[in-house]
Amino acid sequence: LSLSLCGHLVCVQGVILLLILFSAHHAVCVLFSDWSNHHVRQGEEALAFYMRSMHIKEQRLGLDSPALADVCYNIAQIHAQQGQYALALQFIERVYHIARESFGEQHPLALEAKEKMQALQKLGK
Repeated sequence: LSLSLCGHLVCVQGVILLLILFSAHHAVCVLFSDWSNHHVRQGEEALAFYMRSMHIKEQRLGLDSPALADVCYNIAQIHAQQGQYALALQFIERVYHIARESFGEQHPLALEAKEKMQALQKLGK
């Protein structure tokens, strides 16, 4: 990233972080997650944004909130793309747990997470 772009990201991050800190509604956290998904390159930068989003959602909504499933799924996907299968497995297991407890074992997200868990277990061997 160029210096001007980095300066822009710091400014946007600061504004979004302030909105999150002073907002009473968790939709801002979702906006933050979506923003990182659409405007930040895959890899370490995206991972840092998703991790920050996850921590904010955990603080605001609790560790097992269904709102965490999407960001944990994205973190798992990045780790898998980087060949870090053990880390990817940890996050996809969390997605599975959240989806199963929140929506039931037959929910599409729970089924998809279970399938990805099996694939990651094979890759990790």
